[in-house]
Order: sequence, then structure tokens, then C-alpha cells
Amino acid sequence: MSQKFRLRYDLSKVEHGTTLYRIEATKDFSDVKEGDLGGWIEMEGKLSQEGDCWVYDDACVYHYAFVFGNAKIYGNAEVSGMSKVYGNAKILDNVSVNGILEIYGEAEISDNAEIFEFAKIYGNAKVFGEAKIQGYAQVYDNAHISGKAQIYSSAKIYGHAYITDNAKICDDAEIYDFACVRDNAEVSGMAEIHGVTFVHNCACISGGADIFEDAEVYGNAIVDEYALIFGEAKVYGNAIVSGEAKVYGNATINGNVHIIGDAVIGDDEDYYICKCIWSYCEDVTYTHSNKMWCYDGVNYTSQEIVQKMYEESELNGHLCKTMVDYIETLYKIIEENNNTNK
Repeated sequence: MSQKFRLRYDLSKVEHGTTLYRIEATKDFSDVKEGDLGGWIEMEGKLSQEGDCWVYDDACVYHYAFVFGNAKIYGNAEVSGMSKVYGNAKILDNVSVNGILEIYGEAEISDNAEIFEFAKIYGNAKVFGEAKIQGYAQVYDNAHISGKAQIYSSAKIYGHAYITDNAKICDDAEIYDFACVRDNAEVSGMAEIHGVTFVHNCACISGGADIFEDAEVYGNAIVDEYALIFGEAKVYGNAIVSGEAKVYGNATINGNVHIIGDAVIGDDEDYYICKCIWSYCEDVTYTHSNKMWCYDGVNYTSQEIVQKMYEESELNGHLCKTMVDYIETLYKIIEENNNTNK
């Protein structure tokens, strides 16, 4: 097999302490013509003599990196470390690739994106903007990562997922299907975001939380532990949903609502938020499915929360009992009306 390029030892430069040489095509192939000057590589073993792979423009390949198959490196991109770029992958612009990583398939990395450590980018994935992919993170299928998004640890982004702006995805989190995470949202732990969900603003999803179907989480909302948000539910504002709580259907959780434990919220009638008039603490959230009162991040039965307030003062206890009696009476009326209408 005849070689397709040679090193031009008369054209050299030093990058990061390593001497690199221009390559020159010695035959026609792909869009390269015999005599064309390519980019810079450290030695012949950095670029395969087989296939249509090529290093263009001022791109550099050095250290233990290897470009093969039909992969193409353009612009001012740098491929170093023990990186492998192959298949029909494209690295363009000012991209930096450095680590024991792989980029292959039809993947395309452009703009000022950075790929580090043990990451894998493949399929039809696209990473651009100033995005950073590192750790053992994987981005594949038709996923798009852009803006200043950061994907790290062992996170996986796939399907048609879209991560952008300053979003951060880490740990063992998975984002897939047509899910979108943007703005300053963070997803961590073993959380899963999928379906046609939208997580944005400063929302924080962690633990083993699962957000799916057409759900939306935004504002400063927090969803953690093993909470499920699905259907067309919306969680936003300063709301917190945790434990094994389920929010689904057309339910809207917003404000200072705190849904924890095994609460089930299918619509807006399934919970009630009460202004805590006897204390500077957060509002009290009543969830009807489990008949619990969440106060200061802890669930109480009706009897327990009244007793707790009486322990603080006679006035607090009286005010709390009035509130509990009112809400319980309200829900009895709602249940009677619902039974009548059946």
C-alpha cells in the first residue's frame, strides 16, 4: 500500500514542548490533493496512512494520540494525550482533546469545546460552544452539548437530549430522549431526565430522582432522593420535592411548597400551603394523600404538629390547631362533593 502523506521536516514548530512537523499529501484521496499541506503531527504514527483521515489547517496531533479511519481534524484543534479519533468523526476550530478518550462514529466537536480525561463522544453527537466533557462522561446518539455546559463524572447524555448554557450534569446522571437541560440547572447523583422534559433556570435535580414524560422543573426548585415528576406536572419557584413523593398529571408545585415522604400529588387539590403565622419558619404544606404536614422540612401527622406547637407555646399550639381543623374540614367537604358528583 502506498503512503498518502509524508512529514515535512523542513516545516516544524514546537507546541507544549513537543516538536511537530507539517504533513504533505503524496496522493489524491477524499478532498485532499497530492502536494497539499496539512496540519501538524509529532510523528508518522499519529495519523493513519489508511482511510481518508486527515489533519487540516493548523490543527495538531501529538503525544500518544492517534487519528485513523475517516476522521478529520480542522482549524486550530489540538488532539493529544492518548486520545483516539476515528470513524467519520470531525474535530474543528479551537477544540482541545486531551486524555485517554475516544471520539468516533459521526461525532462532531467544534468551536472552543474541550474534551478531557476518559470521555467518549460517538454516534451523531455534537459538542460545541465552550462546552466541557470530562471524567468518564459519555455523549452519544444525537445528543447536543453547547454553551458553557459541563458534563463530567460518569454522566451519560444520549438520544436527542440537549444540554446548553451553564448547565452541569455529573455523577451517574442520565439525560436522554428529547430532554432539555439549560440555564444554570444542575443534575447529579443517579437522577434521570427523559421524555420531553424541560429542566431550566436554577433547578437542581439529584439523588435517584426521575423526571419524565412532559414534566418541567425550573426556578430554584429542588427535586431529590427518589422523587418522581411526570405527566405534564410543573415544579418551580422555591419548591422542594423529595423522599418517594410523586407529582404527576397537571399538578403545579410552586412557591415555598415542600413535598416529601410518600406524598402523591396528581392535581392542585392534592396539597395545601398554609402561611405559618405563629413562626418565622417556612410555610406549612399539607399533603392529602398521606395526610401529613411538612413543617421546617419534617413531616408530621395532625396530632404531632399540634403537639409540637403547644410545646413551643400555648398561643402557637392554638393557632396551629385552628389551622389543622380548618384544612381537615375543607378536605372533608371536597371529598363529600366529589362522592356526590360520582
